[in-house]
Amino acid sequence: TAKVRLFDVLMRRFDALAPHKAAVAAIARDLPADPMAALVTLPQLGRSFSWMLMAAGIRTDGVRGLMRVKMVLALWFVTMRVWLGDDDPEHGRTMAALDKHLSRAGRWCGWAGRSSGASRAAAA
Repeated sequence: TAKVRLFDVLMRRFDALAPHKAAVAAIARDLPADPMAALVTLPQLGRSFSWMLMAAGIRTDGVRGLMRVKMVLALWFVTMRVWLGDDDPEHGRTMAALDKHLSRAGRWCGWAGRSSGASRAAAA
């Protein structure tokens, strides 16, 4: 399903960031104190998360796509807080949190338990 593909993409991002966890923690801690840096960073994060959604076969065009990008970005930040405190090499708490947040967001974004239109078209 689209949710499973997105879960995989986002967990791969956490895996890629794992060697830099201390730096990510420092950025997460300091960014709220620097609104200008946060303002400059947001468009880049939006593009990055748009690419991750597209990698999972989820459309990001139009108003609904913009809503999906913002929803995934928000759930990423919430899940990242769990990841920063998750010392398990298997990331069990992080995976549980991400799955929970994706399930909730999927009701609004249309990836809960079904494939996206792009993946259905590719399968046909």
